[in-house]
Amino acid sequence: MRLRTPLGQPCEWRDYKAVNLHDQGVAAFFRDNAGLVKWVNQQPLANPLVCLGDGHVRQEILDWYHLMENLEKIGGSGQRLARVKALFWSGKVPEALKEFDDWDHPRVDNFRAYVTKHRHRIVNYSYYQAEGISIGSGEVESTVHRRRHG
Repeated sequence: MRLRTPLGQPCEWRDYKAVNLHDQGVAAFFRDNAGLVKWVNQQPLANPLVCLGDGHVRQEILDWYHLMENLEKIGGSGQRLARVKALFWSGKVPEALKEFDDWDHPRVDNFRAYVTKHRHRIVNYSYYQAEGISIGSGEVESTVHRRRHG
């Protein structure tokens, strides 16, 4: 996590790690990987275990809100973006990217590269949400924020 610093000072990075185990709870640890692993190992885990991330380097799921945040950076037609969003919601990645075949722009190229990098983590979000599996990392991120400012 990058912390804001006064103007002219270098950025400060903190090595927070956090995990949300659905109904079990949320925990965040600062520079304590062993503590995080110990806490996780004490919890009953689902089978299969599904991991969710925001694009930083298990079946992992790309956070829906980060995917949409990157889609919105493209701009352009609201109708096109709505169609693409609906296709991604159903996990239809090739069909979603096909919507941009007629648009040559650096923002589209950047988005295509982002989706290609994380393709293996883009799922049928509709199904996961219906099954009660979190599709966003907001709860984990807010836990880290509370730990920093708590």
